Amino acid sequence: MTKLVSLLGLLVVLSLGAIAWIGLPATDGIAGQGQAASISACAPAEVAVDEGYGITRHIARPCPQR
Repeated sequence: MTKLVSLLGLLVVLSLGAIAWIGLPATDGIAGQGQAASISACAPAEVAVDEGYGITRHIARPCPQR
């Protein structure tokens, strides 16, 4: 019984170590929903770009291509 508990504990520690070393996978579900909403509501607009030292220029920002 103690060997089984020790083996299970070792497996848990090794799996947690592997997750910490590799890292958890990034979920695209939440980011993808917000990105889809911003693409569908996109409209070309004039945007002021500050280049520093009080110099500002205006550019037309088109919608990103899919």
